[in-house]
Amino acid sequence: MKRLLFYFVAAVMTLTVTSCEDDEIARTLDGIWEGEVATEYFTYRNYTADYQYVDIHFYTDPSRYASGTGVEYDYQSNHYYTKCEFTFSVKSGRIYLNY
Repeated sequence: MKRLLFYFVAAVMTLTVTSCEDDEIARTLDGIWEGEVATEYFTYRNYTADYQYVDIHFYTDPSRYASGTGVEYDYQSNHYYTKCEFTFSVKSGRIYLNY
């Protein structure tokens, strides 16, 4: 019985640690991330890469840190931008964006 109780407590602690890790990752995301993104693709016999500047704003949900909303701004070379809203969640250390 003690052995079974030990395994049960170990399993619960593993789930608790994972959940806290997800909250910490989401808390780290909160704010504005910016940089350059490369889009790579093949055209007929040619490899092409386009680069654009991107701002990604993450807003964590104060009641559930492992999820939230965000906005992505993709800037083109002619100073126009595309705005995309998304929701995000962190599960088992992975970040999921839903556009």
